[in-house]
Amino acid sequence: MNSASGFAGYLGSVNVDWNFLTGFTGIAVAGALVGTAFGSRVPQAALKRGFAVFLLVMGGFVLYKNRDALRVATSTSSPSAAPATTAVIAR
Repeated sequence: MNSASGFAGYLGSVNVDWNFLTGFTGIAVAGALVGTAFGSRVPQAALKRGFAVFLLVMGGFVLYKNRDALRVATSTSSPSAAPATTAVIAR
């Protein structure tokens, strides 16, 4: 409902590529139907393992795509430039 109301609120002020939106919605609905069908046939442990692998692959992909930004961020910061901090834990 939040997405639908947000979309309706912006509908008059933004250009919507209806062909893309229709295709995306169709693929999403088909994916939901296929996922529901497979979800009842595939063991829960296998689904969890598959999702964990998917997350690792996507995380690696994101890191790979942002490798230049990560390289710049790590080369500009040096350990000597970081301020020394100490933490005090009260019990």
